[in-house]
Amino acid sequence: MGNHKEDECLNVVSGWDAFQKRKRRLLLEERDDARRSEKRRTSVRTPGFLEQLASVCRELDLPLDEEPREIAHAWGHALEAARAEEKRAAKGPGGEQLDFKGLSLLRRVEQERGPLPILDVLVPELRAVGKRIVVLEDKQSRLDRFSKWFGASHDLVQTKVIRDGIELLREKRADFLFLDFDVHDPGDSTLREWLDVHPKRKELDGLDLASYIKKMPLKSRPGTVVVHSRNKVGASMMTDFLVKIDMKPVNWVFDYDWTGVKDQI
Repeated sequence: MGNHKEDECLNVVSGWDAFQKRKRRLLLEERDDARRSEKRRTSVRTPGFLEQLASVCRELDLPLDEEPREIAHAWGHALEAARAEEKRAAKGPGGEQLDFKGLSLLRRVEQERGPLPILDVLVPELRAVGKRIVVLEDKQSRLDRFSKWFGASHDLVQTKVIRDGIELLREKRADFLFLDFDVHDPGDSTLREWLDVHPKRKELDGLDLASYIKKMPLKSRPGTVVVHSRNKVGASMMTDFLVKIDMKPVNWVFDYDWTGVKDQI
């Protein structure tokens, strides 16, 4: 009789041990699943971004161990130089072709992006008049075009400066925020310290304004963020960041031929 009770106790103990092991295993599996899910959510565009980073590094002969931001700024400068060379070539006798690496780089970017979807198809809410639109952009020709598209029909405010962009987002909720990456704003020391900008980084950029959105209360954040930068590395960095803070950015490479909103001025 004693042996029977002892066997029963051993069975109960071994059963409890097995249960605890299964419980621990299930908890570990659940935790791993959660981690994998979080990793997928926060790196939704990482593979494409890394490919873009590698291609830009190859084109510009830059090491991959550079900071992504530095690579993005180098890419932006190369595109600007390419456009300048392209304009000079067009004005030259016969419009001769120039043997310039950045020029082929620019043309390939234009080819890779393919036909542009019309912006008001991507963001149909832009058709509603009276919306508040904040634009971060440093090119005057693009600022003029935004004014032509939205100036008469929307509450449009534009800036080339990160500090002003922060103030514009603070003072009144934006229905739409258009973000460029390369705005060539050195920023003042107080703002750079507040944004925790690395001392070696010479310029602030659109990602700095995007990072401010993270500090904003959810109800005050812009309704829709449109990443319109032609800098594909910078645009990917901003898009990735916005996705990670639960925004749903729209990628639209700025195009001068877009006529989704009827010209008002």
